[in-house]
Formats: sequence, structure tokens, C-alpha cells
Amino acid sequence: MGKPELHPSVSGLIRRLEGIVEVEGILLGGSVAEGTADPESDYDLYVYSNFAVPLEKRREQIFDLFGTIEMNNRFWETEDDGILSNGNIQAEIVYRDIEWLKDVIESRIFRFQADTGYTTCFWANFIHSEILFDRNKILAGLKERYTITYPPELKKNIIRKNFAILKKGIPAYYHQIAKAAGRNDTVSVNHRVAAFLASYFDILFALNEIPHPGEKKIVRILNERAKLLPENFQKDVSCLIGQSGSCSLEISSTLDRIHSRLESLLISEGFSQKTF
Repeated sequence: MGKPELHPSVSGLIRRLEGIVEVEGILLGGSVAEGTADPESDYDLYVYSNFAVPLEKRREQIFDLFGTIEMNNRFWETEDDGILSNGNIQAEIVYRDIEWLKDVIESRIFRFQADTGYTTCFWANFIHSEILFDRNKILAGLKERYTITYPPELKKNIIRKNFAILKKGIPAYYHQIAKAAGRNDTVSVNHRVAAFLASYFDILFALNEIPHPGEKKIVRILNERAKLLPENFQKDVSCLIGQSGSCSLEISSTLDRIHSRLESLLISEGFSQKTF
């Protein structure tokens, strides 16, 4: 895939960011980089540095390019979010430390540490992003280092950790959801169903050796790219989400069905119950 064609206003923003001495590199991520953008898609820009990029320098360089901007948002990471004056383009600028990035990715692909859900998101984000600026070629070197075959040990650890939390243990999501549904606690059901699905999808991406793409378009991506999916995968997911909204008492039966079909798939692929 060739480099995406940037809107002129975005190219101007990139040039301004390049002028900040602390900025080591800039990557374009998300659907624009991967060629799956739709009219609602924004530009996801990841600015990497070895030292914090001062807010005042960011303000001096980029503030006038935006019609609307919120600087230094810290809801998740450090971000500048706004709508560019030229072209009404929405841009999300995320600032990341290079050493932090290395630790997060290497803990996954070299030390094989699994999370409960979204284990390989930062790995996927980095290797699938397009390098727009790379002052000292550090990011190119890291991208080459991290573009590897999916590690078998990581795959096994993700499946083991996430399958156990679905239904097996005392604190498993299955039991939490059943209790919440019995109390007619829709908020709690919704919260735990989201966690159940996060672990469920983490297992499926690992099983198919696909770095996790994040929270958007998950079902579509799995249908398009995954060779190994449980029977009636999409229908079961839709059913579960619908029942979580109404706090249906049938939700336990749906969870049983999803869990059983996933277990059958894993066993067919050589994972024994001891693995779980």
C-alpha cells in the first residue's frame, strides 16, 4: 500500500510539528493510514519524542491552524484535539514517549505478557501506522524490529488468560453478568458484557495471529481477515449486545452458547482444557 494522500491542511500541520525540536517523529495511524477511512474518519497523528513536548511550543506552532482546538487533553493520553480551519478536517494529535512505547510493545512481543482484552493494540497501532517524519530514523528502526511473526508464546498466554476470565473462575464475567441481570442492573450488565467481549475478541485475534486493531470495526475486521471463528460468531455477538441493553434473563444462555462454541474452536485448534 502506498503512502496516503494527505489533505493540504494536514500537511501544513505536519510541517509545523516538525519544527518543534523535541519532536523525534510523527506517524499517521487509524483508518486513514490503513485505507479504510469513511466520511466520519479523522486524522490520527502520533507524535513521538524522547522528552515531553512543551505545551507552550505546541501552542505557538499549531494553535492558529485550528478553528476549534482543545489543547493538552489528558483523558487517556496527552492529546491536542481540534478541527483545522482549512478544510474543516478533524485531527487528533497524540504525544508519546519513545521509551514508553518500547516497553509496552516489547512486554508483549518479546516478554509475552497478556492483558485482559486489547493485549496487542499498541503493537498493531505502531506497525500499521505510516511514518510521516522521522528525524533520526529511530521510528523506522523500531518498526523494522517490531514487524515480526506473531509470537506463539504470546498467543498461548492471551488465550489462557482471557479464556479463564470468561466463565471459569469465581470472578469470571459470566457470573458477574448473571448476577447483575438477576438484579435488573442494566448498567452493570452492560459494563461486564463489554469486558467479556474485550477478552473474547482478544482470544480470536490471538488465535488468528492478528495484532489487535482496537475498538472500532472489530466484527467486520474479523469477518474479513480471520480464518478461524466460532460458529455463528456475528449472530451470537449481536444477540449478546441486544440482550445486555434490555437486561434479558436469557443472557446466561447466550453466554453459555458463545463460550461453548469458542471452547470447541480452541480444542479443534489443538488447545486442550489444561491450556485453559
